[in-house]
Amino acid sequence: MEINGLNPELNTMLNQGQLSGSKIAHLIQLRTFVDQLAVRQYVPANEMAELKKRFGTAPNVSSWGDYFQTELASTWFEADDTEFKKILDTVRFDLIAAAQIFLDKDDRFCAAVEANGLAAYGKDAADWDASDEESAHLYILLQYYTDMQLDSERLTQSDLDWYHQHLNSITDVRAVG
Repeated sequence: MEINGLNPELNTMLNQGQLSGSKIAHLIQLRTFVDQLAVRQYVPANEMAELKKRFGTAPNVSSWGDYFQTELASTWFEADDTEFKKILDTVRFDLIAAAQIFLDKDDRFCAAVEANGLAAYGKDAADWDASDEESAHLYILLQYYTDMQLDSERLTQSDLDWYHQHLNSITDVRAVG
């Protein structure tokens, strides 16, 4: 069985009943969102053509939406539907944050984020303080931004409203804690 919008790499999981209807719907939404936001393909068109020429076939995972959909489905399929949605929402939130944070930032800012992130990753994670955690997270967001060429102009008003609603809920939780 195949479902439109679900990467064929997930067909085995689908046929084995490892993906609920809710998970499938959220995976399709995530793939669409990621492919809307990412300018660069996971596997560039010229590499896809070369792979097809060389091997007679091309990989099913070619876009960043494909990558996140297959990676998250195969890693988190055992999570219940509510937890699974939270995981996918975290990815969506981080991608929007990356597109917003690094928009119009100069090379010096990005270099500082990279240096601080690499310094944090040079330590044992058990020894990280809050600053190291933030540096590591910003570094991941920078990698998303640059590797995927995230374009904040592709965000819809609905995406931004969703992001700000979640940002406010995070801020509210921190204020209470």
